[in-house]
Amino acid sequence: MGQQPEFIVFYDSDCPLCTRFHTYLSAIDKKNRVNWKPIYDEDLFEKYPMLKGEPLEEQMHSVEDNTYVYAGYFTVKKLCYTIPALKPLKAVFLLPGVETLGRKLYHTVSVNRYQWFHFLCDDKTCQRGGH
Repeated sequence: MGQQPEFIVFYDSDCPLCTRFHTYLSAIDKKNRVNWKPIYDEDLFEKYPMLKGEPLEEQMHSVEDNTYVYAGYFTVKKLCYTIPALKPLKAVFLLPGVETLGRKLYHTVSVNRYQWFHFLCDDKTCQRGGH
């Protein structure tokens, strides 16, 4: 059996919703199929030059095998295809209209995540200005 492709997800480690999402998915990813990286790593663009110019603070991004970049809704979809515990959700993505609705929903949550989820802030999150 071939080696699983490397799948890296870049998340806003200052966002409490993003951090909780990362923690939860890491816990159910029993086979460690996803490698999580905070977007504020000093050498991020040196290691992953394909992310330069990407709106990392606006949407979760991911890279598969150091080549293909997914963003926002498509990263969430890819996570459901990658983490075995989420694979039953794959059928949802095949339904008509799900992509349009999913993209709109992702955008709405992303834009409002600090306002809606500020109560999740602690001493490790919500530290950057402008949120």
